[in-house]
Amino acid sequence: MLSSELAQPIPPTAENAAQVVAFRRLVEIHGDGLRRHARSLLQSREAAEDLVQDVFWWLWQSWGRVDIGPRIGAYLHTATKTRALNVLARERREQRVTDHGWRLEEAECPERSDADGDTNCFLERVSVAMQEALEAMPPRQRQVAKLRFGEHLTVGQIARQLGMPKNTVRSHLARITQTLRTELPRRLAE
Repeated sequence: MLSSELAQPIPPTAENAAQVVAFRRLVEIHGDGLRRHARSLLQSREAAEDLVQDVFWWLWQSWGRVDIGPRIGAYLHTATKTRALNVLARERREQRVTDHGWRLEEAECPERSDADGDTNCFLERVSVAMQEALEAMPPRQRQVAKLRFGEHLTVGQIARQLGMPKNTVRSHLARITQTLRTELPRRLAE
């Protein structure tokens, strides 16, 4: 089933006839195994089929840049696993947003006419909540947070600039992270 779905839309021409034949053969050889692999990770037949189709579409688009040699099966399995893990990670992030009640449609921002209005509104709310959480921190933690996240300095650079040991900077960063993990959801739920 998968191999015929993927192989049919590719119209052979005089220039790509050999590529089409080789591609169809790869789909026949590896399609079912990749679909089983993706299904074991995603626990969904439909999602697995979509993902494998995406992998093969990417392979078709990248044909000249990918070595279609004896290790192509391992390469395709790795690509399938990576994409499946990315799908699962995205689903977990979306679930966390929902669990914390961070819904874009509940944003209290002025009406926007652009397509990204909801996203922009949500990002504005996150930015305000982050600023409020940082302002509530002790001054030294605020300094460390500004240098780390605002100026993108390393732990060593922050330690030198503030005249403190690296482990103290690391402790401040751990406290900052913990505070933000607890404060942001609370502030965004308000």
